[in-house]
Amino acid sequence: MLKRLTKVWPYLLMAVGFTLVLGLLEGYVMIQLMGLFDLALGKQMEQFTTESMRVMRLALTLVPIAIIVTCTKNLYKRKANELMKDYYLEKVYAKNISEFYSENNAKYLSALTNDFNTLEQKFINPVYSIIDGGAVFIAGMWMIFTVNPKLVSLGLVLVVINTGLTFLLQKPITKQTTARSDLFEGYTGYIKEVLSAFHIIRNNNLQERIQNNFDEKSETVQHRGYLIDRLLSYVYCMQNTVSNFMILGVMGVAGYLALQGEGTIGGVLLIVEGMFRILGPMMMISEAMPQIATVGGIIKKIEATLTNHEETKEEIEHCELGKGISIEGVSFGYEKEQLILEDVNVAFRTGEKYLIIGPSGGGKSTLLKLLRKYFNPIEGTIWMGDTPLSSIKKEAYFKQISNIDQKVFIFEDTLRNNLTLYKTYTDEEILEALEKAGLADFVNNHPDGLERMLYDDGKNVSGGEKSRIAIARALLEKADLILLDEAFSALDPAKAKEIEKSLLDLEGVTIIHVTHVLFKEHEKDYNEIYMVKNKQVYPYPKHAKQAS
Repeated sequence: MLKRLTKVWPYLLMAVGFTLVLGLLEGYVMIQLMGLFDLALGKQMEQFTTESMRVMRLALTLVPIAIIVTCTKNLYKRKANELMKDYYLEKVYAKNISEFYSENNAKYLSALTNDFNTLEQKFINPVYSIIDGGAVFIAGMWMIFTVNPKLVSLGLVLVVINTGLTFLLQKPITKQTTARSDLFEGYTGYIKEVLSAFHIIRNNNLQERIQNNFDEKSETVQHRGYLIDRLLSYVYCMQNTVSNFMILGVMGVAGYLALQGEGTIGGVLLIVEGMFRILGPMMMISEAMPQIATVGGIIKKIEATLTNHEETKEEIEHCELGKGISIEGVSFGYEKEQLILEDVNVAFRTGEKYLIIGPSGGGKSTLLKLLRKYFNPIEGTIWMGDTPLSSIKKEAYFKQISNIDQKVFIFEDTLRNNLTLYKTYTDEEILEALEKAGLADFVNNHPDGLERMLYDDGKNVSGGEKSRIAIARALLEKADLILLDEAFSALDPAKAKEIEKSLLDLEGVTIIHVTHVLFKEHEKDYNEIYMVKNKQVYPYPKHAKQAS
């Protein structure tokens, strides 16, 4: 992730450049103002008037530069946040599908919300604060140097002490920050769970129990945050105490030198102003450095969520269905000790139609997940034509297939975009797909037609309409292979038969349909019907005879 942030360095350097110019120019203006103060005390009014006008013009130039500094700073922060989140989402979608679905999604939600907010507050912002403070610090040191170079050494001592205190307490703060992130992941998962179970909680009067659990988890997360803030407050307190003693010492020395005739009153005031310009940035830097030191654990945790634990070498970027898909000696289980499919051998020829039936939990959907390349077999090989499916890049394979699932996701967008999935199709192609999917009346009976807005996950459409939208998507893609998983479960039998017939009439398209329902009138339209049972895949008529 930090490597991706190298792309933001141009924006940071631009912000740093303008910040440094502003800091030095402010320091120069203060030096000139102290000179004016000495001229006033010396009653050199003519020279005072001339210099005042010059300094005033110089001060006015600070305004546009300050505006530019603010704009470049905000641009840097925006780009840094965009790059980190783009990187994370890109890596999430590079995860193995099998690994993504085997994990709790709460860890990704927590990363995109809590962890990235932490990175913004404790890395992106502090990095700029250190640079901003550094520019002001340099200006302050310059102001003191112009009066008495010896006093500059006190400022450097202040830097060393504050840096030492930061690194001294870095480890415990990092440990607490990482622990809080872990707690927040569980907290996010719990919130997601209770919101998803809203109707169950209400119907069973579980509100009080949920509230108590929520309070307990929330208190644990907040307490961890309190411990982090308490540790940081110790650091800030010690650093500020050292800084205050240091500035008092410099002011005392400057005053003594002035009384001894080694400086002017204006010089003393300039030293005091310079020390304040050192002290302010040092406090800013002192607060920023411990924060930056704590994010290492967060970054490691974020990167860990993006790691694929099983890597398969995929080299082939172009693939064709060829003669079809064949499964040879394939065994698979989500846990190696508990196989769901064992030594399966079956072939699906191009352009033919296949129905896969079997009892619930028998392995039908698992077989389909293997064909969808969500998982790789533990043993055996799945072939696409003459090529092992495992060696074909997922992006290339997914272009060849369409998936129709029992659970259909609907984006909060127009019906058109939910059908086309943001790809370009003609209205004629869309209308043809709608007709075959049984959605023509659904579109025609609404005043907005294809521009009708669908809400989050299809809350304003029925389950059957969602299923038909998924079928229309698949028809629009005109894929060589359509894989269906209980796609008609939300449809009434008459509509299901009608749509199934439309799919079976598609020429040159291979269809593999997993279902627990077999319509007798369509049985003859399938080239083969397979039964998945007892870890095996049998031709259905043969299995029926065996079972009898």
